Amino acid sequence: MADPIEHEIRTIEPRTTIAVRLETTQAQMSAAFDRELPRVGARMAELGAEMAGPPFARYFDFSSDHVDLEIGAPVVAAPAALEPLSGRPDDAIGVSQLPGSEVAMIVHEGSYDSLSATYDRLHGAIEAAGRVAAPGPWEEYLTDPSQEPDPAAWRTLVVWPLA
Repeated sequence: MADPIEHEIRTIEPRTTIAVRLETTQAQMSAAFDRELPRVGARMAELGAEMAGPPFARYFDFSSDHVDLEIGAPVVAAPAALEPLSGRPDDAIGVSQLPGSEVAMIVHEGSYDSLSATYDRLHGAIEAAGRVAAPGPWEEYLTDPSQEPDPAAWRTLVVWPLA
């Protein structure tokens, strides 16, 4: 049996983001991140947008053959020249938002390969507390793999909105 999960519940404020919404598969996720994070970063730089936190991925649907997600970063302010995301996975870069709400959160330490186990454990902890997980969990990448090559040292914040 796994050790008890160390998580916390807190209320967070909404954050404006610049992101892209796309569809992929679990097998293609690494390639999607390698392609889309630099594309979003380049668009942010072009618009002079200032990052206000670590890059993230927010999941709207996640199964082995279909992943609907946003990849992006929070910004200090939304550039006037950038349209809001459509709400559909259309590969367009736009303004979005990480919601403000009550959330459960935990820091995952280690490779992205074991993130699903952290999500499962956090979901179990939410249910064990008598709470209901809302749609749209996300992860924030606290460690940049290009700066820290050892996956054992990577830290990822997993955030799950509560109903």
